[in-house]
Amino acid sequence: CGGDGTLGALLRDLSQEYASIDDLPAICTLPLGTGNAVSRYALGRHYRRWCGSKGVRRACAALKHGVNATLSVPVLSTDQNELCFIAGQGFDAFLLDDYKRQAKATQNTIIGPLMRSVGGYFFAMALRTLPAYLRRKRQMRVRVEALSECAYVDPR
Repeated sequence: CGGDGTLGALLRDLSQEYASIDDLPAICTLPLGTGNAVSRYALGRHYRRWCGSKGVRRACAALKHGVNATLSVPVLSTDQNELCFIAGQGFDAFLLDDYKRQAKATQNTIIGPLMRSVGGYFFAMALRTLPAYLRRKRQMRVRVEALSECAYVDPR
């Protein structure tokens, strides 16, 4: 069991065993977490029907009766060979990056546990992200590569 990040890690590990990501076996995802981005995308307007224990029972019954429906979900690959389903940019991405750097820099110190908690986000924002953002020292660099034919590209 796990969330969208666990599903991304599973896909990454499986993709190392298969020649192409298109050769991977079908994987079932149920909206049992907090974000459920993949389930929301895959299930669309029927998302709520598959939530909680009723969703698990419904999925088990469908599998038992041989119901098989597949949907291709877009997967993003990072420079570090991580697979994910969502990417962000802007202030929230800067904050998360600063939080990760701060947590790593303080991991073996007395304040390490605090910096890896929710409080660490507030410290990262107050001490790193917001000052750099206000001084305009942060530049956003985004590289996007289409690994296959794109259905739509925003011209902006």
